Order: sequence, then structure tokens, then C-alpha cells
Amino acid sequence: MGSEALLTCTVENDAQNSDITWFKGDSKIDTDGIDNYGMTIDTTALTSVLTIKVVDDTHTASYSCKLNYALPLLSEQSVAGDLTVLGQDNFIK
Repeated sequence: MGSEALLTCTVENDAQNSDITWFKGDSKIDTDGIDNYGMTIDTTALTSVLTIKVVDDTHTASYSCKLNYALPLLSEQSVAGDLTVLGQDNFIK
């Protein structure tokens, strides 16, 4: 708790002009370049990083990034991971 968390979504093929969208559970994370509940998203051509600036127990959830291909013949792809926030007493020294 209290530390910064970085979640990274990297596209391994050439998917330029595609869009990467982040979700917390089923809810879209929409920052539009601003700080949204301590979260920011920085996206380049092939990488998107979701930063949670000060992690607390409200950030425990399943996070996913979804790639929407610019070409209509290709389908969308997504990957998910769980973030579990433990209290400060649970840190390993």
C-alpha cells in the first residue's frame, strides 16, 4: 500500500493505428490524459502503461487491456491480470 503500480500492455505485432483500452473489472478506465482517481494511462504505438500512483485497497481488482485493431478484418484481443493489494503489515522485509 502506498507504492506506485505500473501495469503494461505491449503489442507484439504491427498494430499501428489500433486502439488500446484499459478496464478495471468491467468498467472502462477513461483518463483522457488526466489523473483519474490516482490513475494515468500513457500509450505509444505498441505499448500502453496504466499507472496507479498511490496504491490502496480500493485498487484490488482484475485489470485488462483490450486491443482494437484498426483493420476491420482482424478481431479484438484482450489480456487480463489481477492486482491484489495487501496491507502494510504484509510486506516482506
